[in-house]
Amino acid sequence: MTLKKLRRIIRKIEELRRRSRSVRSSELERLAKSLGRARIKKQTGEPMYAANVESEALAGTRAYAIPSHPGTLPVGTALGILGSLEADVARWREWLRSHGENGDV
Repeated sequence: MTLKKLRRIIRKIEELRRRSRSVRSSELERLAKSLGRARIKKQTGEPMYAANVESEALAGTRAYAIPSHPGTLPVGTALGILGSLEADVARWREWLRSHGENGDV
């Protein structure tokens, strides 16, 4: 993860927050993957996204669900998932700062 990539992800999250009534699950899945999460193969309900082994910044974090329904997600669901993605951004921001990337994110 680089500062440039993290800034791009932050802009996308902000865009999705502005149009929270028309967020698709595929958009949230792409963001989760770009933050270092992967879809868990073993599941019983909705698809779960957990930290990749390579994602040091997300080590020890809990997995979260991103429903894969056709069409747009309910506003509350979309906003909840965006909150989880923002928490991942904060972890990455802290990890980058502690590893010498001092740019303003």
